[in-house]
Amino acid sequence: MSAEIGVKGVGKRVNGGPPVLAGIDLEVRTREIVSLVGPSGCGKSTLLRIFAGLDRKHEAPWLSVERYVIFGLDREQKAHGRNTVVELLASVQLDGSEKLLPRRLSNDAADGLGARLGGQACRVATG
Repeated sequence: MSAEIGVKGVGKRVNGGPPVLAGIDLEVRTREIVSLVGPSGCGKSTLLRIFAGLDRKHEAPWLSVERYVIFGLDREQKAHGRNTVVELLASVQLDGSEKLLPRRLSNDAADGLGARLGGQACRVATG
């Protein structure tokens, strides 16, 4: 079974200080439950924000918006494939963003997408 969503080599520094996270690989499969456990201040919330696309100041390869949406679909919705993704993105005014990376959503004001939408990354993360 392949990963539905994941990141590789996540790293994060705050204000040029020592790494908060370094070399983190995380893959989550359909119906898999993942728990992050660690002491206060070890980077659990930071990793979750990065994974959800809410923290864009980091180093890591990303999946497209389409792959994030597919991750959240149930089996029946996945059977309808791309049509379901297109419909769901249109329902939250993100039509045309399937191939974008989450970090681009709020940065695309130059081409009009970011200018007409607010909180796009949050909509993909919670959609």
